[in-house]
Amino acid sequence: MFDIIWIMTKGGPSDASTTLATWSYRLGFGNMLPSFGPGAAVGNLLIVIALVFGLVYIRTQRRQGAA
Repeated sequence: MFDIIWIMTKGGPSDASTTLATWSYRLGFGNMLPSFGPGAAVGNLLIVIALVFGLVYIRTQRRQGAA
């Protein structure tokens, strides 16, 4: 939900509604002097988290289908 959070609050008051996606965007493109390295690192972390949850979901679906 990057677009809704970014348009409405840009991370919210005092970073209250900051997610990994908005944090990565702010690190990479949000400042006057962007730092692409940390932004890319947060993006890669987001990909790894999604991959782990996806694999857990697939495993539970296979177990439920076999039972």
